[in-house]
Amino acid sequence: MLQFDRDFAAAQADAAKLASRRPRLEARAKMMSALRTWFAQNDFLELESPVRIPAPALEDYIDAVEAGAGRWLRTSPELHLKRVLAAGFERTVLPVWGRRRPPPRGVHDAGVVSSRWLLA
Repeated sequence: MLQFDRDFAAAQADAAKLASRRPRLEARAKMMSALRTWFAQNDFLELESPVRIPAPALEDYIDAVEAGAGRWLRTSPELHLKRVLAAGFERTVLPVWGRRRPPPRGVHDAGVVSSRWLLA
C-alpha cells in the first residue's frame, strides 16, 4: 500500500495515472447521464439495491465476498428488483456496481458495472 506522506514520488505517479484516465471518466459520465435521461423520459423509476445483503448469491458459480456481521457484498440486484416488481413497481432501472471474487480462470473482473431494468 502506498503511504503518500512518506513517498511523494508514488503520490505524483498515482496523480499522473488518475489524470491520464480523465478522458475515459468523462466519456463514462456522459454515457451514464444519457442513460439516466432516457430512462427518466420513459417513466422509469431509478432505484438502488442494498450493497450488503444477508445471504450470498444463489448461483453456484458466483462467489460472494463476505462483508462481516453475517453479510455479503451484493453480486447482482436481480432478487431485489424482482421483489420490487412483485410489489407493483412497473418500470424500474438500477445502475449496479457489484463485487465478486474473480473466478480461477480470470474470465470476469471482480468489479462489475451494469444497468438492470424491468418492465411489468
